[in-house]
Amino acid sequence: MSHPKKVAYLNLSAGLLTASASQRTITGDIVEYGVVGHTSLGPTIFVGAGSITAPTPLSKVKMLVQHDTERSVGFLQDIADDGSKPKATFKVPEGAEGDDALTKAANGTRDSFSVGVHLQEYSFDDDGNLLVHASTLKEVSLVTIPAFENALVHDVAANRKEAVMTVEEMQREQALAHAQTPGSPAAQVAAAAQTPSPAEVPPAAQPATVPTRHATRAEAQASPIQVGGPRGMDLSAASQIVIDHLRAGLPAAQLAAALSDVVPADDAGEGYLRPTFIGELWQAFQDDRPLIDAFGTPGKLVGTKVYGWKWDLANRPRVGRYAGNKTDVPSNPLKTVPAESDAQDFAAGWDVARKYIDLGASDFIESVFRGATADYRLQTEIWFGEQILAEATEVAGVTTVLGALNQFSVEAARIGARLSTIQFGTDAWEEFINLPEAQVPWWLKQQGSIELDGLKGRAGGLTFGANLGLGAGQILGADKRAATYYEASSVPVRVTAQDIPRGGVDLGVFGYAGAIVHDPRAIWVSDDGLV
Repeated sequence: MSHPKKVAYLNLSAGLLTASASQRTITGDIVEYGVVGHTSLGPTIFVGAGSITAPTPLSKVKMLVQHDTERSVGFLQDIADDGSKPKATFKVPEGAEGDDALTKAANGTRDSFSVGVHLQEYSFDDDGNLLVHASTLKEVSLVTIPAFENALVHDVAANRKEAVMTVEEMQREQALAHAQTPGSPAAQVAAAAQTPSPAEVPPAAQPATVPTRHATRAEAQASPIQVGGPRGMDLSAASQIVIDHLRAGLPAAQLAAALSDVVPADDAGEGYLRPTFIGELWQAFQDDRPLIDAFGTPGKLVGTKVYGWKWDLANRPRVGRYAGNKTDVPSNPLKTVPAESDAQDFAAGWDVARKYIDLGASDFIESVFRGATADYRLQTEIWFGEQILAEATEVAGVTTVLGALNQFSVEAARIGARLSTIQFGTDAWEEFINLPEAQVPWWLKQQGSIELDGLKGRAGGLTFGANLGLGAGQILGADKRAATYYEASSVPVRVTAQDIPRGGVDLGVFGYAGAIVHDPRAIWVSDDGLV
């Protein structure tokens, strides 16, 4: 069965080639139809004309050296197909590498083609050979080793067909087959009793050549041959041992490579296998400031305290009804009271050995500052919450989230404020987002939206959200104009100082925050808990 459009590459060796230095061309057969060739995918047969084609333009096919894409020495100029062997001619441009390619092709030191094709349609025959029905020529390389001989390729095909056999089973099968082959030592021994001795045979009747020797069963089952000692050997010596072994007809499976084993345990110095360093891992930190954000943009802190004044509520300006006619106009005492709050300092510091600054990774120091900034934001949120709760007006009798919404709205209307934010403790937030549909207020249905990932939401001009700083059952409501948060900067000041006598560097962060409650009547808290 044919398999269409398989994306794969085959590299195979073809026949010898010829070179023309005057015309700067190299010509040769690239494959032979119907003949088994050894490829990177095993025994392969191009079934006939049309099983390998060249793209347009022909120059897209490059001539490489040993399949090295960085060593292109020519391009396809012409290809002719006589039905048995497609012949390709490559143009070799001027240059040192091109001259070298022409010279070695002419003197026989690198005089073979090896092609790379894009496999499109293929199938397998009963012997396990790959049958190529359609392919596109991608590149042709100049190589030193031509195609393997048919007998060796046949052995490779058999090995691939029976790849499910173990090595020992393959060796036994090969040895048994060789032992039964006419001319093998075992076959000669079996025939010795029926064959006249050489002395009884006339010289003219004796064979002129020595028959090819194949491995006996004992040889095939012998332990693998180790080529080289612990330190290995050079390539020439190892190659000669391999050649002598194969010429003797012994199984290739007995050969063990002349290479020293290198395993991960030998690389204790991590010269080859190295761990992948990815730097700092992501970790979740609580640095949101929902309460600070709910009261609007922070003010700029420029001193050690925040101070101002406000009216004494009993003696604030009041207007009365006036009778006219130059009678006395209404009047009342006017009094103000001071309002102030000391700024709160936040700081952290570390004494780091000098070498960690000079030789260490700079991103570690930056991570220290990032981590300090995140915690500064958390600590300022907690501190601001303490200031707000300390002056908030307690609303009694609130035991449900809907009750808090209603009561806080009434309290706001009573003093001329407006409810602009509600903060829930975690249990109150859970009750709020799980309200039955029948209990959800109409204004929340019509205008509300909740961001579950950020534990916050909005409905018209009202913001609401969970606040991890509130206790169980606590609900806080406010007019955002009732308090202001101040700070020198949303990022703490970074300081580094040289500790020369001790060979260190001091790292420090410093932040400053302030808060002022304008009107505690417009901040409400329910502490009665939920029922």
